Amino acid sequence: MEKCVGAVVKFGRYMGEPVEWLVLEQGDGRALLLSKYGLEAKPFNSHITAVTWETCTLRNWLNKDFYGSAFDEKEKEGILVTKVVTEKNPENGGGFENDTQDKLFVLTSGEVKKYLGSNEKRICFATEYAKKNGVFVYEGKCAWWLRSPGEEENCGNDCLEVVQNDGSLFDDGVECIWSDLAVRPAMWVDLSKMEK
Repeated sequence: MEKCVGAVVKFGRYMGEPVEWLVLEQGDGRALLLSKYGLEAKPFNSHITAVTWETCTLRNWLNKDFYGSAFDEKEKEGILVTKVVTEKNPENGGGFENDTQDKLFVLTSGEVKKYLGSNEKRICFATEYAKKNGVFVYEGKCAWWLRSPGEEENCGNDCLEVVQNDGSLFDDGVECIWSDLAVRPAMWVDLSKMEK
């Protein structure tokens, strides 16, 4: 499966529909994929507390529930366990955490800037299922979670950055319990195991 950066590939199914992925990076026989659409409405964490990617409920959901239901056994063989590197907020020092080992994750603001360099490229639309399940849509577009800690000092360590519906980054962040933001999973895949 040789796919160039910017291509859209179908891989896995969620709630009965094929999942489309954008190829963000490719090299050394592997590729970084990001879901093209917002697939689900989930809070970053189920309750208000100082939270990091390592401890949040969204990480658990992605790597257990979503992973378990969206991919068959053959597809799972192609999903790589990836070192998900911590990102500390340079403004307020928030977000200290340990690196994790995950199959699925959400992007950081730095990754979004690297791979989706303009607001237009960051605009996201939600699937019909995600909208019915609670994703808030404005003018057809939705906001989506990042794993970077928010910069707003008043928020403490319970806020995360998001991409807003117009594609701009909201650095201050929103509280981790917001349940109407979209989830756009990302993952690294082994291209040799995705050959059909």
